Amino acid sequence: MTEHVFDTAAPVRIDATTRASDLVVHTSDSNRVTVRLHPYRDTSSARSYAEDTLVDLSGTELRIEVPRSSGLFFANHPRLRIDVHVPSGSDLEVSTGSGEVTAEGRLGEVRVRSGSGDVTLPECGPLEVTTGSGSITARSASEAEFICGSGTVHLGTATGPVRAKTGSGNIVVNHAVDITATAASGDIKVTTLAGTGRLRAASGNVIVQDAVHGSINAGTASGDVLVGVHQGTAVYMDCYSAAGRTVSDLDASDAPGQDDQTLEVYARAASGDVRITRAA
Repeated sequence: MTEHVFDTAAPVRIDATTRASDLVVHTSDSNRVTVRLHPYRDTSSARSYAEDTLVDLSGTELRIEVPRSSGLFFANHPRLRIDVHVPSGSDLEVSTGSGEVTAEGRLGEVRVRSGSGDVTLPECGPLEVTTGSGSITARSASEAEFICGSGTVHLGTATGPVRAKTGSGNIVVNHAVDITATAASGDIKVTTLAGTGRLRAASGNVIVQDAVHGSINAGTASGDVLVGVHQGTAVYMDCYSAAGRTVSDLDASDAPGQDDQTLEVYARAASGDVRITRAA
């Protein structure tokens, strides 16, 4: 194991290039930065690989760069587990080829680019993650943008805009106020929406379990659309299915009062059902 220790008076910005190595970030109320490099194999070449990895703190920028491997065969490439301990609120920018990125605690601005590898993140500020093949999980973000070629996107809570796009995989968001989501092959599910939703699936279901207020524009070519309207919310509906059923479980009512919460639902399905019901 190779260790680097630095003192700092403020949160830092991590700029990491990890290639095939795994990055684990821990945040805490501390004035110290610690980076530990653990080779997965206890060999002289792996230990040298860890020693050759660049770790430097300049001001508030922590730079970590794993060297390119000179091996001809991927299976023989050395791999590291990089444990980074930084103050809470630190920013994170990572570029990785096939390593996993994991963090815990509380981060500031986060940007991750991954070729293939899962990304698991805690509470974040502005968040941007792109993966070619790998799932994305984040506890919360002030705003978020996800692009995932093959894998699932799962976000807990967002207080600002969310933009998510998957080629093959589901998009799941627990709580959103402004979301635009597109899935080529996969479902889109929002547990609670209090604002605006623009949701499109080519082959998959679109589900909003509890729509509190705002507007929903949802569509799917091959799949169902299901919207649960919050208890007490008045709703205007414009829904249609070309080859499926359009069903509303709601009772007709008078126009909403000035202080009533309102929701507009525009839903289209080509070969599936559209159903509007009351949220449980």
